[in-house]
Amino acid sequence: MFLQQELWLILLGFIVALVVKKTSGSPAPLSRVTLFASAASLLVGWFGMAAKGIWPALAFFPTDVRGVLITVTAAFLAAKFVVRRPRTTISKSRKK
Repeated sequence: MFLQQELWLILLGFIVALVVKKTSGSPAPLSRVTLFASAASLLVGWFGMAAKGIWPALAFFPTDVRGVLITVTAAFLAAKFVVRRPRTTISKSRKK
């Protein structure tokens, strides 16, 4: 059953990466966006399961509603970090 949670978290990260990639129109490769979103989802999901012994109030199961919302938020933030638009530099003529 423990492996099922990892597969669920990776699938959740992949879905979030697809949505962010489609809506942002960023040239970032999908594999990189998926890697960051899935990694964030796995880290937060593992923390939620491991927190049961440390902070029971913060513990969650990745497939319940609260767990899905927390892991999707973490995956979304990680994916947005990857696809952020580069800052435009001010040309030297505009600085004067």
